[in-house]
Amino acid sequence: MVQPLKSGLSAQHVMHPLDRAGLQAVVSKTAGLLGGGLFTRLMKEAEDDFYLVNLSDNTKLGPNQGASLYRLVADVAGTLGMPTPHVFLDTAAGFKPRTLGGESACLVLPSGLVDALPEDLLRVAVAHELGYILCGHSFYKLLAENFERMSQLAGMLPWVGPLLSAGMRLALLDWYRKAALSADRVALLGTQHLPTVQRYLMWSAGAASRVGSELSAEGLCAQVAELNELIERKRAGGVIDRLGSLLSEVVLQQAWNAHPWPATRYKEVTAWGESAEYRDLLAGKYDSPAAPPAAAGESPEPAAGTEQPTAEDKSLGGRFSRLFRRNSQDKPEG
Repeated sequence: MVQPLKSGLSAQHVMHPLDRAGLQAVVSKTAGLLGGGLFTRLMKEAEDDFYLVNLSDNTKLGPNQGASLYRLVADVAGTLGMPTPHVFLDTAAGFKPRTLGGESACLVLPSGLVDALPEDLLRVAVAHELGYILCGHSFYKLLAENFERMSQLAGMLPWVGPLLSAGMRLALLDWYRKAALSADRVALLGTQHLPTVQRYLMWSAGAASRVGSELSAEGLCAQVAELNELIERKRAGGVIDRLGSLLSEVVLQQAWNAHPWPATRYKEVTAWGESAEYRDLLAGKYDSPAAPPAAAGESPEPAAGTEQPTAEDKSLGGRFSRLFRRNSQDKPEG
């Protein structure tokens, strides 16, 4: 039986240490490039545009429209002590949900995902996406997932240019892979059943196919163990092996890839699900861990030399809508 969590759950209680550090690097870099006030405006504009695009293109769910799916989302949000976001159903064949927003958050569920998953796994997917909202990830996640499309804005908004640097892209993608580790923790808190979360990660790693019924969580667990063994063997070897280990680290980091490794996520959420920290959160024992990185909008005065928006930049309506186009070929990220 899933029990609602005590009120007061926040990002600082669930963020994975790697996510916390990676997001701090992104926040610092972003605030330095654009200045806090401008970035706050961009986030709010993106949130408004995301809602408008979905309102015009997808079906908005509610108590009288797609009620069963809406109730599922509301139930998971209630378990986590979060407001129910705006929920949209997209007629997309892909499996990748989309979220954006803070105070007026939106969750977009593709019909392909809804049709493919049984209810227990769909709850994991929903709780995972709510984790991005809880942790304040959604706008940075948008930038990471749409970095190439961001280049289309540079001509209209010259001050977007600094965000397109290779250094910013690396920082974003490095953090993005780690952000999923926190969202997986929220998925576990929202469903309170580790085997179901493990099954969903297995599904996202390859079970979403005609041979899905032939795959098992135990098999993925063995794959994780093999991965760890091979990495440790490289690190413990001679000079050549250690050099090879450094190269492997580069490859395993997938520096230019935005998708996290399902095997790594499986390992991390399993360890956390067996930890005292997780049990304490279920019991409502909320301590006060290190605060998560402040949003870029909360940073102090813009860095010296940062370009400020001109009068003609004050209306950014519609500039972000091109970032929200669905891609039916997207791989499920869990």
